[in-house]
Amino acid sequence: MSVSYATIIRKLSEQVTLAKQTKEDPKLLKQHISQAKLLCELILDEQTTALPKEKTQPMTGLSTHREQRRSHSSKTDDLAGDSIFDF
Repeated sequence: MSVSYATIIRKLSEQVTLAKQTKEDPKLLKQHISQAKLLCELILDEQTTALPKEKTQPMTGLSTHREQRRSHSSKTDDLAGDSIFDF
């Protein structure tokens, strides 16, 4: 579920307003600033994760190699028998 930027910015504005009104209690001021920071990070983190990621190449070479070994080992099973080196 995605929250719109307008909603986050409205909540951010509310926290800044509450922080401005809180002059006497530093603990409460820090709480409002902390909540504002969290809302900012929410937007920033979403933008970071929305960036296109590098394309990762699947490790097909390894799986192809294993398949080749299996087909080769099935051909040589009759010749070599059971070995601790058979994978």
